[in-house]
Amino acid sequence: MNGINYFINELKKEKELVKSSFLMFLATGIPAIMSFLTNLMLARIFNPEPFGNYKTVTYLITFFSSLISFGIPITLTKYIAQFKVKNKEKIGYMTRWFLNILLIAFSVLVVLLLVFLKPLTVYFLHDPSLTILVLAGFSIVFANVFSILPSMVLGFENFKLYLFSRLLTSAGYIIFVVGLGYFFGVPFAIIGLGLSNLLGNLLCLKFLVKKGSFQKRDGEFNVKNIFLKFSLPMYFFTIPNYVGNAIVPVLSIFFSRELIGQYSFSFIFYYSGLVIPGTIGTVLLPRNSRLISLKKGEKIKQTLIKVFSVYTLIVIAGILGVFLLGKPILSLIAPEYLPGLLFFKVLVSLGLVSGYIVIYNSHLTAKEKIKEVAILTLIQNVLLFVISFLLLKSA
Repeated sequence: MNGINYFINELKKEKELVKSSFLMFLATGIPAIMSFLTNLMLARIFNPEPFGNYKTVTYLITFFSSLISFGIPITLTKYIAQFKVKNKEKIGYMTRWFLNILLIAFSVLVVLLLVFLKPLTVYFLHDPSLTILVLAGFSIVFANVFSILPSMVLGFENFKLYLFSRLLTSAGYIIFVVGLGYFFGVPFAIIGLGLSNLLGNLLCLKFLVKKGSFQKRDGEFNVKNIFLKFSLPMYFFTIPNYVGNAIVPVLSIFFSRELIGQYSFSFIFYYSGLVIPGTIGTVLLPRNSRLISLKKGEKIKQTLIKVFSVYTLIVIAGILGVFLLGKPILSLIAPEYLPGLLFFKVLVSLGLVSGYIVIYNSHLTAKEKIKEVAILTLIQNVLLFVISFLLLKSA
């Protein structure tokens, strides 16, 4: 009891962090639940093979989009948080500079996808007649052009708007992804996913314009220096982080479509295990960036210790819960996926344990410890890939 009282008292001292974390938990937790429900409904609407095709294409397109992000979203979050304290006039110039880079990158991606349309279809879907699915994925590419907008909102620490943005996206999953998928099939479910993401991203636009985030002011400075010394190193060192989106497409090369469909369903539980640490990390990044600019390093250290202490209780409770209640839960919500019970238990547990890395990486990112972030991210995702491959191999 003394330990619990200690944690409660320590949390009371961090009212701002707890409030922001709660909003971010809603912003990540509710979309995670909605995403799960969407996948559950799609898994029941489609049989395992079409569902596997849907997940393969959406993960593949998301992976390609991540590869051309060049670390810009996280850079905008970090430096907007810093510049809003001092040098606000630099934000508009920096944003427009990075936006030009992204527009060029996404244009190149569209051209490459068109050129390699058939090889991609044959290689990952094993059926040239399914090119329509890859074409439908262009809607996701278009939506991802605007994916920097929520990242910018986080830089301004407007967690309420970020919450509403994610909620709108989540509502779109049910309305557009499930609705279009039910009536028109897999290609339209993919289009619905792109449309949902686009609407959620664009919700942030009005606030950012009001903040002058795109205005051309007398704030010119060497953005190229930030791009070369932070964005690109962060990009190269975090490429292993994209393995999560590449796992399903890569595994589809080695295993049957039906098995991939079953695994894809269970794979969403890995991300459910990362909801809480992802929430905490998202809040800590702009907060720590601001504290660094104010030279309050001791405050950052104290908060990190408190966060890890509380999160350990969550990990213990989560792992015990999934091993004791995993089977009853799957029997209730999706009995047809009970053969993947081992996937469920292992991936949720792995997600919870990996949460320590997610939280600490946010702390390291704020301090620009790029190499350390790379090493931890590589360990996390190589472990995820190896375990996933072994799980499917043993199925």
